Amino acid sequence: MKLKKGSAAAKAWGRKMQAARNKSRSPSIKRKSTIKYTGVKKVAKRRRTRRRSYAAPKRRKSYKSKSMFGLGSLMLGAIAYGALRAKMSNALAPLTAKIPLGNISDEVGMIIALSLAKKFMGRKVPLVSQVATAGTYIELARIGEELISGGFNFGNKSVDYNYFN
Repeated sequence: MKLKKGSAAAKAWGRKMQAARNKSRSPSIKRKSTIKYTGVKKVAKRRRTRRRSYAAPKRRKSYKSKSMFGLGSLMLGAIAYGALRAKMSNALAPLTAKIPLGNISDEVGMIIALSLAKKFMGRKVPLVSQVATAGTYIELARIGEELISGGFNFGNKSVDYNYFN
């Protein structure tokens, strides 16, 4: 006969089994509970354990390096960018003329073009990503050179940012 969970018969069975378990203990050991009932039932959280299988050895993750050949790839990208810059600048001249930044509009246009090339083609062709990275550094260096050399020419006005002389 099955006992219903929580029924009077099930509780009586539980008390009987508890008494049988307590008889098996030695009479000198008596447990007294120090926890007093507060009226609110609290359930202890289960401990979370991680199971490890020791049969399989740990696998090391391999990470792909961001550059193909380290510093050599940056130099290779800079060489390729230097060879392509004049042609790219001439092709982008109609667009960069519309950027109202004066002398640096060509550099800003090249940085935008390089960023787009890296975003859309960089994962497919790693050399494009290296060329775009090197080209961005070169264009930023040219903007810094323009800042030091005398200022930016915004349209007809020349703004002097020559703080370093």
